[in-house]
Amino acid sequence: MLPARSSFQTLQTQGGKALLFCLSDEGNLDMIVETNGSQTGWTTSDLSLDLKNDEDENNVIKKISVSQRDEDGLISIAIVTQNESKAFHAYVLLHMPNADGSEWMVSKNARKWIDLPLSFIEESEAANIHSILLSESPGEEGQEGDTRCIALVVQMQNKDEVKGWCVLIKQDGIVSNVRFDNAPNFISQVLSLTHNGQLILYQLAPQSDDGRPALYHEVLLDKNLEPPSSPIKGMNQLILCPEEASQLSIYRNKKGKNKLLVAANKAIWHLNPQKSKASFHKIISNKIISKVRQLYSYQSSTGTFVWGLNQQGSVFYSKCDKNRIKNPKSWSHPIPLLKRVTHLSPSPINHSKVIFVHTEDNLVQQLVRNATTTH
Repeated sequence: MLPARSSFQTLQTQGGKALLFCLSDEGNLDMIVETNGSQTGWTTSDLSLDLKNDEDENNVIKKISVSQRDEDGLISIAIVTQNESKAFHAYVLLHMPNADGSEWMVSKNARKWIDLPLSFIEESEAANIHSILLSESPGEEGQEGDTRCIALVVQMQNKDEVKGWCVLIKQDGIVSNVRFDNAPNFISQVLSLTHNGQLILYQLAPQSDDGRPALYHEVLLDKNLEPPSSPIKGMNQLILCPEEASQLSIYRNKKGKNKLLVAANKAIWHLNPQKSKASFHKIISNKIISKVRQLYSYQSSTGTFVWGLNQQGSVFYSKCDKNRIKNPKSWSHPIPLLKRVTHLSPSPINHSKVIFVHTEDNLVQQLVRNATTTH
């Protein structure tokens, strides 16, 4: 179903069906919808065709990012393309319904992409889209119109230099953008909307002095949706990380506070970034947590859950009571769920129960946690 070595991101419909967004090495973006009654159980739409026109037939999709709101399941999609003249564009679909069989899932005409020419990004053959992140930003639905919007973070790498832009987007286009220069050449990163409405970018990157990983952070938007008045000159180092730190994950607890997890030195470490004197606490230790390349975490009303994929292709899982996170004895033994996996993607609104994996055999498998056991 998916091309070899492909990566994908998973969303979920209101009825619990999977939506997979797969970007191939050739720059084609497939939306694969779980469909009852079809021959394979899935229906595929090539979203790349949405962006093809007579003037720009060779638009190549470089990166994608998808987002789904917890409270209502609304879906947003962002992609960054580059055309033959090396100009970059961002295209976004904002707040699409997640009802099964929604028109935008089946009809190209119902997908109204917003085109954002990224003219503030310098065009260069040597520059590559390093990454994009998509997140719901602060805002509320009020009497004067819907002020909710999304934040799109686009980062470019040209040789050893990484630059980034945070673009605040509403339904009618760009609201504002902020540029940050001299960003670290990061290993892993997450975008966080804090309980008081700030949008913060956290990055795990080697420290310039000795190469030991450090955690960096920068406030991209304050609680009034206001970006800094001038470009950000480098990100702030928050704390040195344990040695061999390889991946970063974030979850929001039920009080609305964000907590960070770092995979390092055959362990998972917990960090409260809001504390003035932040420190790491080792919570899970096991040899399977070695050279982790994907890490996800989620907190439900009862428990906290961790999924990971290591460099050897093994998927692991652990959980604990939500009130005993810092107690290593409260965490279940990390269970090796599957081997020979190339990519891992949990459902964003059901992290604790369903994940999808892509294997070395070019198969997509769905893993479902049994609510009555630790598996």
